[in-house]
Amino acid sequence: MALTEDRKGGGIWFTPSIPWLQMASVYFETSNNKIYHLESYEHNADFGIIIKEVDSIKPWEPDDCTILRNANLPICKISSVEFSIDELAGIIEGFLFVIDHNKITMRSGEIYEQNDSTLKLLWHDESIMMQVNDKHPNT
Repeated sequence: MALTEDRKGGGIWFTPSIPWLQMASVYFETSNNKIYHLESYEHNADFGIIIKEVDSIKPWEPDDCTILRNANLPICKISSVEFSIDELAGIIEGFLFVIDHNKITMRSGEIYEQNDSTLKLLWHDESIMMQVNDKHPNT
């Protein structure tokens, strides 16, 4: 998911100042052929992440007019899963997966473009932010 709206020359997809990949949702399939979907959900004024078992991965084809794109993550065995809860807000705010010795962190949040064109990351918002080993996955 682009960090800024599309404009002449396209939106901004990465900035070193914010080492997170912004995503709308995540699907993953287990070794026993179960499919799960991670997406954001709103609880009161906060957003968290919910995980649901689904029948299939929803096909989606991006076009040049959207801030969304498809991305593929590594296919490996998940050796552990942890989640963090914000008890005050009543939400699951993030997941930590360990995949083949790599730490995959996912948290609810969103990157916003400020009036001065700088970017700011806000937690408990409607996207899913992801890091691999504490870095943007494409670095």
